[in-house]
Amino acid sequence: MTDFYRELKHIDSNIMKPKLKIEIVDNKISLFLLDKNKNIISKTAWTDDRDLSEKLLRKIDLLLRKNKLAINNISKFDFVSSGKCGFTARQIGEITVKILNFRNSVKKLT
Repeated sequence: MTDFYRELKHIDSNIMKPKLKIEIVDNKISLFLLDKNKNIISKTAWTDDRDLSEKLLRKIDLLLRKNKLAINNISKFDFVSSGKCGFTARQIGEITVKILNFRNSVKKLT
């Protein structure tokens, strides 16, 4: 297979990969799997009991497993917060998204 076709295959596979969005509004945390048109494929939500650092990765894993996906099947991770989102919850959400996006970008290079 030539490099052109490998690159084309890589582009096509990214188009089909869903995005995962973490949203925190006040004390409600929601995870959304979105298709390329930003339609919701699947979602889960819970109320924060000041244990986001313990639950977030576990909830992401459960959502992905429910949809028969793995972290490397996600094209991009996004984070949105509004309302009375606490400083620590915002920091946990932001750093989680940064780490997961970085992990997937490094995985593509290897």
